[in-house]
Amino acid sequence: SLKMELRKGIMKRPLKNFWFQQWKKYVGFDNWDMYNVGDRSIYPGPIDNSGLFSDQVTQALKEHLIDQMDYVLVPTDAWNKLVSWYGCLEGQSPIVRKVIEQGMFVKHCKVEVYLLELSLYENNNMEKVIKQHFSKADTVDTIEKKMRTLFSIPTKKETQLWSKYLSNIYEQLTNPKCTVQDAGLFHGQLIGIEVKNEDGTWPGHVLHPK
Repeated sequence: SLKMELRKGIMKRPLKNFWFQQWKKYVGFDNWDMYNVGDRSIYPGPIDNSGLFSDQVTQALKEHLIDQMDYVLVPTDAWNKLVSWYGCLEGQSPIVRKVIEQGMFVKHCKVEVYLLELSLYENNNMEKVIKQHFSKADTVDTIEKKMRTLFSIPTKKETQLWSKYLSNIYEQLTNPKCTVQDAGLFHGQLIGIEVKNEDGTWPGHVLHPK
């Protein structure tokens, strides 16, 4: 089923609209458009989302793509069936996006097509900033685990995370269950991870990048 169900936590797959429209014509999906059913000249071929990417290697999405014009969102089971029937262009991975709850007072569900990019760094290496994408529904704990992996920090080491605002304003991210959205993190924000010294002290802000 291609029904657009929006329920928190379920997954959707963006699919290039051109391919989708071609497929609909080929199979006669719409009962008012049956003229070209089975016409080999409009056979859609393997799923190809390359037109949605600004970078074909990382599969980063182009900015300002429009739902129903540039892409359509299909449920995972529908995507899997389409792939089993037509295949997928070699080297392409499916784009997976989650339905999240948004809104501070009135909650509503929407598919989070664009993830939030955060700039991550470790206090003792200010030159190495790694950009990673997170969902607004991800938690501080998710960010910390990712940073431990990226910067090879052992699990036994005690750490703390800081978000950086302006030139020298920092806020400690103390609640591991807090979501990216509720923490007020924004696109491109610097997040630093601090590792406790052997003597039990913390390095302090002297090592934060300017």
